Amino acid sequence: MLARPRLLAALNRATASRLTLVIAPAGYGKTTLLGEWVRGRSEFILWRTLGELDNAPTYFLQGLSAELRSRFADISPPLATSPLAYALARLFHQAAQRTGQPWLLILDDYHLITNPQLHQALDTVLSLPDWPVHLMIASRNLPPLTMIARLRVEGRLTELDEADLRFDLTETQCFLAARGLVLQEADVRQVAERTEGWPSALQLVHQALQRSPHFDLPAILGRISDERPLFDYLAGQVLAHQPPAIQDFLRRTALLPYLSSDLCNAYLDIANAATLLNELEREHLFIAPVTEATSRRLRYHALFQAFLQRCLELEEGAAAVRAWHRRAATCLLANQAAPPQQRLDDQSAAVEHLLAANEWTDAAQVIANLADTLDFGNLPRLEPWFARLPTEVITANPRLLIALGQLRERQGRWGEALAALQQAERVAQSTGAIADLTQAYRWQAWVYFRQDRYAESIALCRQALAVAPTDNAEELAAIYNILANCYGNSGELEQQQRYHRRALELFRRLGYREREAQILHNIAAYDLPQGLLREALETEQISLRILDELHSYRVCFPLITLAQTYLQCGEFEQARAAAERLLRLADAYQDAIRRAYALLLLGHLHREQGNTTAARSCYEEAWGIAGQTQDGFLCFELHQGQARLALDAGDLREARRQGQMALERSRQSSDCQLTGRALITLGQIADAA
Repeated sequence: MLARPRLLAALNRATASRLTLVIAPAGYGKTTLLGEWVRGRSEFILWRTLGELDNAPTYFLQGLSAELRSRFADISPPLATSPLAYALARLFHQAAQRTGQPWLLILDDYHLITNPQLHQALDTVLSLPDWPVHLMIASRNLPPLTMIARLRVEGRLTELDEADLRFDLTETQCFLAARGLVLQEADVRQVAERTEGWPSALQLVHQALQRSPHFDLPAILGRISDERPLFDYLAGQVLAHQPPAIQDFLRRTALLPYLSSDLCNAYLDIANAATLLNELEREHLFIAPVTEATSRRLRYHALFQAFLQRCLELEEGAAAVRAWHRRAATCLLANQAAPPQQRLDDQSAAVEHLLAANEWTDAAQVIANLADTLDFGNLPRLEPWFARLPTEVITANPRLLIALGQLRERQGRWGEALAALQQAERVAQSTGAIADLTQAYRWQAWVYFRQDRYAESIALCRQALAVAPTDNAEELAAIYNILANCYGNSGELEQQQRYHRRALELFRRLGYREREAQILHNIAAYDLPQGLLREALETEQISLRILDELHSYRVCFPLITLAQTYLQCGEFEQARAAAERLLRLADAYQDAIRRAYALLLLGHLHREQGNTTAARSCYEEAWGIAGQTQDGFLCFELHQGQARLALDAGDLREARRQGQMALERSRQSSDCQLTGRALITLGQIADAA
């Protein structure tokens, strides 16, 4: 490894900025440079090498959380229900409190991140005034972060690009000399010019010349055209000079997601993997650490790994490659002693190996096992696996069908969700899988509830209760909650109270405090339209207190009900405080829906206080968001607010128009309580006429 003082000095200066970008194509030594720099630093540093799985926001968050908690055990884990930016900010601030100073986060291989949610979350946290982290991003391309332009203008951005990372003539000469290759100045100049300072090419030129003193340098350099042909040619020369046993080790282990002595020993049925890996590191054969953790893991450079995989298929054939994929999956699934996050990564990698081996049934089983452990926010990571599995394999596995139904429900694709869940019901019935049958009924009930089809939802909940094991408290609580909401929206408030209380009792027994708070919020939301204002306040304040203790972003929901309740009680300052806190949270974490609710509530407050202009302004801004989201309840409330605003102004025609639109919205939702409120408003307008 060659020290590069000019780049290390640039990185030292970069810590005074908020964001550092190291952007260059493959093989330019981004990871090597940052690794060399990190070794000379004393502050707390977290290095996260990203993969395609990190595009699932919950997976990305859990990975960071697991690594931070391995250093600081008392850090609170993030709640999956919180927006990603909120959860990241909470994690980063907790780490800063433990270190007593700002710390450093390195996100390597950021080019693999394609999910806009992650880009938006980083944009949000980078914009926070009390951001406690210096972020470094290494990527093959410029990340689509809107904050980059702003930080560049403000002088709080450091950038190193391909031009900076290229070896100049002096560095090229030092690089070769440090490895015992003393060339004539003309030859060094030729190497520098033809490789254009590309570090990977220089490394391979060194490897080739070192192993063959009579190697034709002009012949090597004459083959340079673009990255892959040059890399394949030079890497082939390097590989050919390795002993046969090392060649086999390199080609076969190139299929693995990472290299560790235990994994390689099991995979190849050998006992000396640690020695071989140490030798590869000493030889600088494009191998680098994945993590600084005690359980040491390595990886091949991406270009070298792809080259070795092509070589494996050419050398051993496609059938042998599939066999190696099966063996890799077996070894990864056997690693039960690993930490939870590592087990999750290993299982995900095993799925990829099984799919590559065309082992569809085994892959489906592992995916189903993974689906059982994933929280709701992580479901999208299953999507590419569903696309690769044959249809007949999916339709024969009820657990896989339930996961597919949950995913489609999350995407608002109701018909596809019901089709998957109904097939899960049929398969579970035929095989006697009671737990799967219960879940198939319960998730169908939830899909029907989401479509305001309450009678069908209630019927399915009854079917679920008829077969659900009586000792499965979590399943029973979830069914009771759906029943309570169906009855509440149908106007059967006694039944709503009965089932909410049952769900609340079970969640308390299970110790699920966030779910307890959610049920309390639901109870308060139904108390409010019945005029039980003090009961609603007391219940919602308990919900808010629990969620505040958990640092959950779900505090937004009790804040909405509290603001509404304070408004009806005429306690305007408390209503303002709740609505403004909601607005601050929504703005800090770019939550458009919650911002619209905050504006709606502030509009109501201004209307009650006679500030017509401010009320109209809030309603209009909220409509701009509601029109994009099609949130039915929000639209109903806005029509109601504008109807009352027009009524107060004596514009009965506009009041009647808005009141009728509120009534139509309520009837579309089949919510009896909303319909009753709309009719009351229309009655007041009629009286005024």
